[in-house]
Order: sequence, then C-alpha cells, then structure tokens
Amino acid sequence: MIQGTTPALTLTLPEGGGLDLTGAERVFVTVKQGARTVTKSGEELELGPRRVTFRLTQEESLGFTEGPAEVQLNWLTADALDGRLSRCATKVGKLAIGKQLLTEVV
Repeated sequence: MIQGTTPALTLTLPEGGGLDLTGAERVFVTVKQGARTVTKSGEELELGPRRVTFRLTQEESLGFTEGPAEVQLNWLTADALDGRLSRCATKVGKLAIGKQLLTEVV
C-alpha cells in the first residue's frame, strides 16, 4: 500500500483451522503502525466466508509512514448451543507501507 492512496485491501482467512466468517455478529479489521491505529467495521467492510475487503481514506493512509504496519482481523460469533458470543482473531499480519511524495489530500 502507498501512503495517501485509497487502496482496497483484502484479507483472506487460511484454509483449514475452522476459521470462517459465516454468521459473524461483528467484524473488525485493525491496521496499526506505532501509535497510529485505524479500525474498520460494519458497513466499512465487504465480507465473504473467508475474506474481508476494506478501504482506507487518503487521510487514513497518509497517517502511516513508510515501512511495515501490522494488520489483524477480529470477529464475534454466537455459539449455536447457548447464543453466547465468542471472540475470534487471526494472527497479526504484516502490511508494507510505501512512501508518497505528494503528502497532501488531493
């Protein structure tokens, strides 16, 4: 991803391991770099059974600096037996942030 762009980023859950977003009550994607954190949820996400796509705004992506960032997917599912919510999460992944020469919102 390049700073200052409006990328559509897609996270895909690995095959096996039972990770699935079908029936998820709430889904969150968090991108973090140093003290900068952006979390997307609800209508900001396009969901599939094993995939989440989200966009960052120019302002959000300009807030990151060149270098690695972290990304993680969290979601809540209701237990089929008692309806209690369980929290699931992926391992923290890496997202490369590329430099932008035009560092203003256009």
